[in-house]
Amino acid sequence: MLHGDDISHIKKLFDSKLKRKVKVLLFTVERGCSHCREAEQLLREISAQSSKLKFDILDIHQDNALADELNVTLTPATVILSNNGAKLYYFGMPGGYQLKCLIEDIVDASEGSTDLAPVVREMINKIRIPIDIKVFVTPSCPYSPIVVRTAHRFAIENQKIRAQMIESMEFRELTEKYGVIGVPKTFINDSTQFDGTLNDELFAQKLIEATLSMKS
Repeated sequence: MLHGDDISHIKKLFDSKLKRKVKVLLFTVERGCSHCREAEQLLREISAQSSKLKFDILDIHQDNALADELNVTLTPATVILSNNGAKLYYFGMPGGYQLKCLIEDIVDASEGSTDLAPVVREMINKIRIPIDIKVFVTPSCPYSPIVVRTAHRFAIENQKIRAQMIESMEFRELTEKYGVIGVPKTFINDSTQFDGTLNDELFAQKLIEATLSMKS
């Protein structure tokens, strides 16, 4: 699925940036999953570019104990396990504009840290209660990866944060449930929401506001 130039770029990036091993899990199901095979092929091609990537394919039913532990209920579901214990979630095919986001997440997961500004990192580290971030996207939206990357960097910095990319076209019932019309659309603990993109500091402030509303 990757073109020659993409493969060359990813391999060079991994060779220079991956410091420690990263595990990538793909949850699939035998029937009723329109993009599982595509996701598997894409992740196989990516993982082939570095010996530091450990790629495992799991069945959401046969490996239900791990799926339950990770709270994975949709397929295809890609979970990147960071070296510091954080988990980054992609529900749906991580293709199109999301591919760059996926590659950068793998690099961060290898480091177990991010390039967030100190002021933003300080805000994120103040969060002491669980936060759930859902970012609805489409592969053709160039703005969606910006929000997903920020959410995933937050999750790496603070393991109280669960950050999920949700491909809205693949999971229409969920999209309709949340009333998503345009993307990117972000929900924080299902109580705070915003459209479009925000800079890192404003996004972090949204998380702080969500925690305050839960305490009140």
